[in-house]
Amino acid sequence: MISDRRVRFVLGTSLMIVLGGAWAVSGEGSESDCSRWLRLGQDEASRAENVRQTHDVDALIDHLEKARDAFAKAMKACPDSAKAPWIQVQSRLAYCRYKGGHFGDACDTYAELLKLEPSRAMDRAIYADALEQSGEYTEAVEQFQSLIQAGAQHQAAFYCNMALIYALEVGDGAQAVETAKRGIDGAGNLPCLQFAWGKGLVVSGVRMLETPDTNRGLELLDEAKLKFAALKDDPDYGGKARAELNNIERIQGERSRKAKEKR
Repeated sequence: MISDRRVRFVLGTSLMIVLGGAWAVSGEGSESDCSRWLRLGQDEASRAENVRQTHDVDALIDHLEKARDAFAKAMKACPDSAKAPWIQVQSRLAYCRYKGGHFGDACDTYAELLKLEPSRAMDRAIYADALEQSGEYTEAVEQFQSLIQAGAQHQAAFYCNMALIYALEVGDGAQAVETAKRGIDGAGNLPCLQFAWGKGLVVSGVRMLETPDTNRGLELLDEAKLKFAALKDDPDYGGKARAELNNIERIQGERSRKAKEKR
C-alpha cells in the first residue's frame, strides 16, 4: 500500500489470495470424531464460500473461524486428513483479517499458520506486511529477510520494504543505505531502492549536522540530492523525490544562514 504518510513498495496483485475454491479433504479417517469434525468443518467452509459474494465480511470471518476450529479438532483424531483443510481455512481467515485492517489479529493468525506450515511464502509475505502495518518493524524485517533467504519471488519488493522501514520508520540511515545497496545488487536498480538509499543518506546526514562531523553530514545531503534528482520524473517516486529535494534545500539554507550569523 501507499499512504500519504510514507512511501512503501507495493507487492501488487500477486499477493492477493483467491477466497474461492474447493474444500477437499484427503479422507474421513476411521475415527467417528474425525468424520464428525471434518464434516462440520466442510459445512462451515461451504457456508463461508456462500457468503463470500455478499461481501458480508463479518459473516465470512465467523464461518471461517468455525471451520478452522472444527478442522483443528479433527487433526487430533486424523491429522493426515485434517491438516490440509485447516491450513487452507487458516490462510483465508488470516487474509480476511488483513484485508479488513485487523492487522493484529491477522498477525496472530498468520503466526499460527506459519508455525505449522513455514514454507508458505505468500502467506509469509502478507504476514510481514501486516507486521509492518502494525508497527512491528523489527519483526517485519525478520520476515522479509526470511523470504529473501528462502529465495521467494518478489525479492525486490522485500528489499524495498526493508530499506524503507529502516529509513522512514526506524530512522536507521546506515541500514537503509546498506539494504538498498544489497537490493540493487540482488534484484536490480529499481526506483524504490534508489529512493530508500537517498532517504537513508538524509537520515544520516541530518543526524551528523548535530555533531562535530557537520561537514560529513552536508556531504551526505549532497549525495542524497543526486539520488532524488534522478527520480524527479519517476511516475511513482517523482513527487516524493521533489519534496525531499526541497527539504534538503531548506536544511542547507538554514545551515548557511546560521553560519553567516556567527561571522
